[in-house]
Order: sequence, then structure tokens, then C-alpha cells
Amino acid sequence: MAWHSAGFLNTSYLRIAPRVRCWRTVIGEDDTVTLTWEHQADPEGVIEFAGPQAGRVTMPTSEFLAAVTEFDRALLAAMDERINELERFAPVPGVQLDVAELRREHRDRATWLQRARNHEPGTDWDAVRTGLRTLLAPG
Repeated sequence: MAWHSAGFLNTSYLRIAPRVRCWRTVIGEDDTVTLTWEHQADPEGVIEFAGPQAGRVTMPTSEFLAAVTEFDRALLAAMDERINELERFAPVPGVQLDVAELRREHRDRATWLQRARNHEPGTDWDAVRTGLRTLLAPG
């Protein structure tokens, strides 16, 4: 269950949380990532998500990684610009802000993508295949 759950994006902090899951499949030279999503309509009509309520897309892993890298760079650049503005101008009156700590956290976040890409889950595929044969065996 822990291995299976690792493929889900944690959105539990959202009031109307979408379920997003992705996995990678490598068969010979074919290397793809599949992404699925589903979300419920907000009964109060306050929260809306763009696009269909459910879907599935498969793409080459190289395209997926390029898109994630581009998004990561754009997001970090936008966050960096906001921190720069906070460093140049005084915060809103009555708001206490530790800009030095915010900058430190931002530098740390800038390492998250590479750390995630370097992470090896250590799946014992021989044990998985043996377990599947046991579960799928007749009788």
C-alpha cells in the first residue's frame, strides 16, 4: 500500500481535493508516464477546477520531465521575484515577516525537484512479480 500510495499527489489540505495519480511504465524502449485525475464538483459552487472532472493522459517520460522542469523553474522564478519585492519594500503594516527565513526556505525549495529526481524508491521488482504470480495463481 505504501508503494501504491506514493504515486498519489497529496491534495488533502484542499477542501474539495482532487485525486491525482501518476506512474511510469517502461517496456523495452517505450518509456511513458501516465497521469490520471478526478475531482468532485463543489456543492457550494465556490471551488472550480479547469478542464474535465476526470481524465487520463499518457506521454513520453522525457516530455513529462521537461514539462515538470519548466513549471518548477517558472514557479521558482516567480517566487524569487516576490521575495525580491518583499526585500525591497516594507511589509504591509501589521504583518510580521521574516524575509531572511523566507529566502532560506526558497533556496531549500529550489533543491526539491533534483532531490525528487534522484530518489530511488528501491522497489524489489522480483518480489513484486513473485507476489503477483501468487495472487493470480488459480485455486
